[in-house]
Amino acid sequence: MLAHAMRDLAAAAPKQRVAHLREYRRFVHAGSVNSLQRKLETTAAAPVYWKADVQAIVQAHGEALLASAAPRLAEWSADIDDALRAHALASELNVMADLCEHWADRWRHAAEQGDRLLPAQ
Repeated sequence: MLAHAMRDLAAAAPKQRVAHLREYRRFVHAGSVNSLQRKLETTAAAPVYWKADVQAIVQAHGEALLASAAPRLAEWSADIDDALRAHALASELNVMADLCEHWADRWRHAAEQGDRLLPAQ
């Protein structure tokens, strides 16, 4: 089912893929801000340097939420256009869908190889 959802998104129109990526990035940044702020509030005895680091990370995620920069994943170049961004997302989604569809076979193969290569104790 997850693989089908990934393939559906990979096959969507380029504008839809980029919009979905933008929404996903907002979700990730908002979730990080929320989680880190709760951690900061509930960890009163934390060292000052830790609190400062967490506050800096929260600020960076907050700025990313407000920024109008084009959405991208970490390994993508910052200067790619929407067409390349949509193509890169489709490629990555298809690779992940392939992995989801075949993970059980790969797991089984790894277990068989482990049984064959590792002596029973």
